[in-house]
Amino acid sequence: MNPDAEDPRSLTQPVAPVSLPVLLANVYAAPGEVFDSLRGQPARWPHWLVPVFLAGVVGVLSVWVMFSQPAIVQQIEDAQNQRYEQLVAEGKMTQEQVDQLQQRMGGLQMTIARVAGMVGALLGTFIWLFLLALVFFLTLRWIFHAPLAYMKTVEIVGLSLMIGVLGGLVTTLLMVITGSMFANLGPVLFLGEFDADNKLHLLVSSLNVFTLWWLGVVALGLARVSSVAFSKLALLLYGLWAMLRLLIIFSGLGSGGM
Repeated sequence: MNPDAEDPRSLTQPVAPVSLPVLLANVYAAPGEVFDSLRGQPARWPHWLVPVFLAGVVGVLSVWVMFSQPAIVQQIEDAQNQRYEQLVAEGKMTQEQVDQLQQRMGGLQMTIARVAGMVGALLGTFIWLFLLALVFFLTLRWIFHAPLAYMKTVEIVGLSLMIGVLGGLVTTLLMVITGSMFANLGPVLFLGEFDADNKLHLLVSSLNVFTLWWLGVVALGLARVSSVAFSKLALLLYGLWAMLRLLIIFSGLGSGGM
């Protein structure tokens, strides 16, 4: 079905509210109906709080599982050692300082990394929700001149995070199966050993099915509630995402395991 070929009346007439469990389930099966039900309704905090909390919990679970896998722990240690070698090569630390730091820290480094990862997964999900919603809110205002309220944008982005909840669970399972912290549902699965310093590998790892799915759902939600054409929003969001990924990768920010 072409999202831009909707009956114009469906974009202006409010739809009766739907219960939260149905909304969350239908984000996967019938996202158009989910966002149609939000049109003309005030933003409701459970619509974004429950998905973002679930996404944070899945993130914490993913970090815990990662650090329970010896192969992945070894990858993290290798990345840390590579970073130390880079600091020594740049003259920011001496090898003696690195040796002393590693001896003093011992296994505490992994514990700190595990705790930091879990806290970051939980809090970071909330932070990203509001930052992304702000970006989309300003995009709608400045480019499309659509007067969508900020908290309504938060509600749409929050519900779309249900894609991330499923994606986090699948990605965690793939990490366990492959023994790689870089695994995701995409062509990266067909690579041999992943090299975080290889720009081609980083490009391939960007093509995560769940990321692409999530972007499409966000574009659909914003389009249905704001009455902006889905094709325009999708083109813009996918374009911005692609440019950001290219910037991160080719500026070097995406190397070293990031």
